[in-house]
Amino acid sequence: WHATPDLAVYGRFQTSFRNGGVTVARGVGRVADFNSDSIVMGEVGFRLTPSGTDGLSLSAALSAARWRNVLAELVSPRGIPITSNIGNARVTAVEANVDWTSPGGWSLGGGFLYTANHLVGDLAMQSDPRRRLLPDVPSLTANGHASYSWSGSDQTTYTLTANGQYVGRSVLGPGALFDLDQGNYALADLRMLARHGAVSFLLSVDNLFNTSANRFSLGNPLNLYRREGFVPVRPRTVSAVIGVSW
Repeated sequence: WHATPDLAVYGRFQTSFRNGGVTVARGVGRVADFNSDSIVMGEVGFRLTPSGTDGLSLSAALSAARWRNVLAELVSPRGIPITSNIGNARVTAVEANVDWTSPGGWSLGGGFLYTANHLVGDLAMQSDPRRRLLPDVPSLTANGHASYSWSGSDQTTYTLTANGQYVGRSVLGPGALFDLDQGNYALADLRMLARHGAVSFLLSVDNLFNTSANRFSLGNPLNLYRREGFVPVRPRTVSAVIGVSW
């Protein structure tokens, strides 16, 4: 519903499912059945968009879902990939994004996603009650950016940009084997772009503060039982790029 030319309000309701089937089971040459899963979700939100290139744009949404017989890709203690129903889940999420652009060359923005989810089932019961969560779903993620553009006396245009990102803690999966922490880190990047005619020069610094953290807790699945899975974030990286367009 377009309440005004710049403001839209919306709502939606959806359902979906995936078929069941067979998967690898414990023992040589054995298989097991997994059931179809289904999800029902509803969402309401709004979007505010400026009529021109400058101004404020804003969006926000609230959603809720019920997921039955959640299907997940797991691995056995021996590292064999399997598909399994891991239980039922409830998910409530709030998200928002905002961007502002000024005629003077400034651009600011940010956003966040907060998720409250809870997983119940035989496999989830093996985890601590506070850790019975959907796999790889952090409770909070957020990002922000700021940039400023200006022109020099020699017709060269410059853009300086700073980005920040936070990824909250999540778990690899339910159960004693998969109850491993991951996430819970923040990153910052810087970019400096100079453009003169067809030539551009970009200097960037990724992971400015050289944060050391674990992005994902599944390394070699054959060694999952050791509980040593660790995928590090990219260390501080400085890059210089020269580009020519024609």
